[in-house]
Amino acid sequence: MWVFQDFVREVVVVPVLYFMWMIDIILDMVPQTLIWALMLGIAFFMILKSFDKYTLSSHHTSEPASSIRGKVEVWAQRIYLRNRGAYSKERFAYYLGKLIQDVLVYEAHYTPKEIIQRIETGELVLPPEVESYLLFRLRPAVSPTRNWLQRLKDTLMRWIRREPSFAELSNDELVSVLEFLEKQLEISTGGSG
Repeated sequence: MWVFQDFVREVVVVPVLYFMWMIDIILDMVPQTLIWALMLGIAFFMILKSFDKYTLSSHHTSEPASSIRGKVEVWAQRIYLRNRGAYSKERFAYYLGKLIQDVLVYEAHYTPKEIIQRIETGELVLPPEVESYLLFRLRPAVSPTRNWLQRLKDTLMRWIRREPSFAELSNDELVSVLEFLEKQLEISTGGSG
């Protein structure tokens, strides 16, 4: 038994203590401000990498087949979440504007720039709530493909300029937007159904 304790002491404990003593001597030679700066730099780097990892993973990874949701479920969740705060309202406005844009692009074969030009010239007349959602979607500051720093900067600039955030759509206005989309799709598919 004593032989085993001597073996552990000589092979494990003494080298570990010697290593810790050498690290202590090295750390005592380095100024403490340099150690703090290094630790803060590492922490800041890890924070930035975690943001970058989050934005990349949210755009480039796919969900497992068992958790894939249908479009109806996604839209039901967006409608449910739209009253949860300013961010949810802006996300809902963005995705509803994108849906309106996709329908108009499909129906009329316009590019997004042509849609804006036709709205400005009066060639394309849309209900006011539909037009406001479409124009909100076409603002570059709200695109989810922009990184978090660009969106933060744009949000701060809107706040400094005191631009109003996107107004909440009432349920009646939401129904009228959906009816507009339904009519557009009936026109482009020949009205069957």
